[in-house]
Amino acid sequence: AMRRILLLRGGRGRVVSLSSEARGRRRRGDEQPVWSAVLEAESKLRTEEEEDEKVLARRKRYRAAQVAAWKDFGRAMDEVWAVVNGGKGSKEDVRLAVAVLERRDVLKRPSQYTQVATAMAKVGDGGGAAALVRRMPKQSTIAYNAALRACARSGDFLEAEKLLGEMEAPDAVSFGTALAAEPRYNDRAKAYLRRALAVEDPLLKSDESKGRLRLAYREALALCARNGQWRSATSVVFGEMPKYGLPVEPRDYDAVGKACFAAGHLEELLVVLKAATRHDKDSDALHALYVEALAGFDQGNAGFSSARAKGGAKAGGRRKKGTGAQSKEEDAAALAAVAALRRLRKRRRDQRLSTSSAVGPPSAVASNAALKACALRRAGSLALELLSELEEEKMEALGSGAVPGASTLAPDAKSYVWALRANRSDVDRCLELLGKARKAGLVPNAQMCAAALESFGDAGDERLALDLLSEMDLRNVPIDPFAAAAAVNCLVNANEPTKALAFYAVERERLLEGRRTQLSSSRNGGRGSSSDFFHEKATDALDVAGLGACAALKDADRAKAIFGAAKHGWGWHPWIVAAYARAAASAGRWRDAVDLYGMEATRARELQQREEEQQQHKEEEDSEEWSLERKRRSRALARTATLDAAIDACWRALEEETDPEQRRVLARAAVELWEDGAADGLVPRPLLGKRNKVITLDLHGASPSRAKAALLATFDAYETLDFPPTLCLLTGARKKKKNKKGGTLRPALEAFLSKRLKVKFDAAPNNAGVLVIAGHSVTAFRNIHKDTKFPNEPTTSDQDDELRDDDGLNDDDIDDDEHGGENNTITHKVSLTDFLAAHGLVSPTDAADAQANDDDQAKAGLGDYEHLIDVLGPDGHEKRLTLDEIIALCEEESDDDDDDDDEADSPDKPSGDDEPPAELSP
Repeated sequence: AMRRILLLRGGRGRVVSLSSEARGRRRRGDEQPVWSAVLEAESKLRTEEEEDEKVLARRKRYRAAQVAAWKDFGRAMDEVWAVVNGGKGSKEDVRLAVAVLERRDVLKRPSQYTQVATAMAKVGDGGGAAALVRRMPKQSTIAYNAALRACARSGDFLEAEKLLGEMEAPDAVSFGTALAAEPRYNDRAKAYLRRALAVEDPLLKSDESKGRLRLAYREALALCARNGQWRSATSVVFGEMPKYGLPVEPRDYDAVGKACFAAGHLEELLVVLKAATRHDKDSDALHALYVEALAGFDQGNAGFSSARAKGGAKAGGRRKKGTGAQSKEEDAAALAAVAALRRLRKRRRDQRLSTSSAVGPPSAVASNAALKACALRRAGSLALELLSELEEEKMEALGSGAVPGASTLAPDAKSYVWALRANRSDVDRCLELLGKARKAGLVPNAQMCAAALESFGDAGDERLALDLLSEMDLRNVPIDPFAAAAAVNCLVNANEPTKALAFYAVERERLLEGRRTQLSSSRNGGRGSSSDFFHEKATDALDVAGLGACAALKDADRAKAIFGAAKHGWGWHPWIVAAYARAAASAGRWRDAVDLYGMEATRARELQQREEEQQQHKEEEDSEEWSLERKRRSRALARTATLDAAIDACWRALEEETDPEQRRVLARAAVELWEDGAADGLVPRPLLGKRNKVITLDLHGASPSRAKAALLATFDAYETLDFPPTLCLLTGARKKKKNKKGGTLRPALEAFLSKRLKVKFDAAPNNAGVLVIAGHSVTAFRNIHKDTKFPNEPTTSDQDDELRDDDGLNDDDIDDDEHGGENNTITHKVSLTDFLAAHGLVSPTDAADAQANDDDQAKAGLGDYEHLIDVLGPDGHEKRLTLDEIIALCEEESDDDDDDDDEADSPDKPSGDDEPPAELSP
């Protein structure tokens, strides 16, 4: 009974047991049960139960507190990620959000510090992440690795080196991440790799250590690929990794191929591709690199150019008839890329037939690379031909049922995008391609519609653009920023800038609203990666289009608002600055345009100085690396556009200005802008020929305003020359292309020379794209405006024009110096060699040889406009003879010779050759 009572009272099945002796005494009746012992045992049991309940309550409270703390931390981190992913988050804003988070006292665990450091790495705040992990109560290798990743994102290799020295137990991932912070694969990066090897010896440790070491080697290969260090990448893949027992995977070969591609070495890329093929590690991504390299999209690389020529010669016979004639450059570049893809397809097909294995055709990655090559070279007919071949191959693969992944083969949506871009200049072909994509079961996506809108924009077809936008709305096709930018440009080209600006405002607000919805709909808020929908490049493209609409409307205030909203944490994109400069120029705000160019030039110089400081320890083996130069050329194009806008703004203001002093200031500002651009290498300088007889000024691709400033700056340079050479302006022949208007540079320059400067010129007889100005005409212009300075006209110009009419002379018969002086002579442009040959002084053959010998004249195509006769006058200055004076001089010499023959016996006459008069001494 007592046992049952204790069982009921205890509740946990515990009983108070007596010893065997006590039980025996009780049975014999010698001893009565002691109730005090039973009560004491029951009290002890109750005490233990109460303590268990308290422990359980404490655990519940702790768990609730932990859950609340994690929720508080999650809400605080959502605020941090909202700042990071908001598109405008700078380092200072993120640091302020992190400071608020620390003030709330929600940072408790190392994993939380790791998340915050990862958020700071997103904005490239290496210093802030390093300071954060140093405040941790207890050091964590994973958190320190996240801070090292932030240093790698910001390129702060010095801070990464300090963090690595403070770590108590760094692993191979730590050294690999610190290696990624280096600007190049230099000696310090190699030392990090050796320390990773010492920490994680793959020959003695586990497979987990080998995995961490592979991460370090991949960081090294990625660093080599970014900087084009193909020799270092080759030594890592083919030397070090096999030495330590690390297998080389296809992605490692891809990294070496990217390094060769970035360095512009096509032959080395081909060697890597053959090695990967030999070990059956060749990926379609590596083949795509080779195909894209053959496209020769960068004209500054000699290796790519020579390979294009060879590839084009081999592939030239494979063109089908009736596909349209292509240019020679297109044949040499696009055909070489397509030929490489065709060889790969043939090899895969032969391999499938010989081994009876499931080897499929090249994937869409390699095929789209060839189509991209056609798009880059504007080879529209070749792109259509290749697209038809890919369609036949895909249908055959789907019909056989033996090719794995046949449904993912090209052509896919991206294939049609590149085909549309290749045929951008042909609206009918673009419409046909959209129809083919719809028949193939591909719903036109945002990229395809953007490519079609670009074509419609070039043609200025507003109706097609609006129809396509309506269809996209009906089919719920999202309008990405690139498609919206193409639509805005199309409306601007169709002379509908008001509609373009309204459409821009709607799409910009849609982008912001979509981003806000994306941040609020997910707790993660896009952590760790930026959404493609809100990518900086896409928004920049839309903002550039909006600024173009403002320029068409001459709305400077709206352009200023767009420019302010387009600023990123690191500043403005160069093309944003160029677009705003155009808008300011169109609105007549020339000072704003000039200030914008000055700001952009200062920033470019600072950036170039930092890059040069980073490259000062550049290894000799990577001296041929050109990826950095390619980035500089891209920035230089935007700066050139800003320069054109600033110069154009000065000329527009000059045309509207009436104050003579202010007109001189504006003209001088335009010339100084051009000189600054020439000093930075943005525009070509005038070139003096080998014999100092010809100055060549290349104006190809220049805007009319820039050409005028260049011409005035070149005229100023004549002050430093002892003998005024002939000036040749390379402008192009003003040929009209199909469906395009003729150029505006040539007529604008001719009008500027004849009407404003009143300088005589003519087209070179052997080259219609060259305007020739005699050196004495430039000198005469400078003498006229020596005191007044262009653009103010001299006061006697109208009187001189009246004198011309009274004398019955036209502009072809008189020199450009209208105000008298040393050059005030009536001249005719006569070739000295032809003149001498005509008068029998030099044989025609010698005259032709003498004329052909002039290298400068032959290059410029000047014909007979170079050699004009100059003599020394009585005052010691050069004097240019007119044709009548030259003929009179020859007749006088001929008469003197006859007189000498008739009167040879006369003692009063000299018998030797007479010298010419002193005033005509050559």
